[in-house]
Amino acid sequence: MKPLVLIACIYFAPNLFAQIDTNCISKRWIAVKNDVHNRDLFKEWRTAETDLLYVIRELTNENQLEIYNENRGYYNSTNWYPIPYVKHHIDSSTMDTLYSEFKSEYFEFIVQSDTPLTDEYGDPKVVTYPDGTQSYVYPPPRVYQLLTHKLLEIRIKEELLLDSITNQRNFVATGISFYYGDEQKGRELFWVNLQELYNAIDDKKKYKWYKMLTERRYSGFQYMQVPCSDNLIRY
Repeated sequence: MKPLVLIACIYFAPNLFAQIDTNCISKRWIAVKNDVHNRDLFKEWRTAETDLLYVIRELTNENQLEIYNENRGYYNSTNWYPIPYVKHHIDSSTMDTLYSEFKSEYFEFIVQSDTPLTDEYGDPKVVTYPDGTQSYVYPPPRVYQLLTHKLLEIRIKEELLLDSITNQRNFVATGISFYYGDEQKGRELFWVNLQELYNAIDDKKKYKWYKMLTERRYSGFQYMQVPCSDNLIRY
């Protein structure tokens, strides 16, 4: 019986190790640069209304779409949290920007002068409120809208999902974020669930970026991944 036991062990051992695919990736994050290869993502020039970031902003303003923060959770996993988006509010009497707890410059940024206007005598203009408090009057702030072509890069999250038609597992773009600034001082603005975006838009064919995202025609480099064997992020 000893030779039989030895043969059985040799036979089953390869099958045991074959179950572990160390090359399998369940999720990956792609950094897509603003270059000629990704033109249809960044430079949608037919109308401003078809710009990717503009469309997301309008849907967010109409409460038809959520924007998210991506934070690291336990065991270095990623979690998304909805951002309570609040638009800028400007005091009409002083032209000063009013800040709120949840205010953040996700779709626009404001350049506010810190030098008040002056009257005919060269003194700072002052407005007096009904409660007796006073404030300086400033020049109207400049509001700059962020459009996709002004971004440094777009970041795309892909997941390995089962195709119900082909019964094969393929990578699908499931999330997108926007990176503004330069290499040294840039920042990630927010994330959007792509399926939620697709569900919220009409006439999808008029957007070049829709076809590019659904067909994964963009090019970039992978900067983060999660293997199939666990839920730990690898860089």
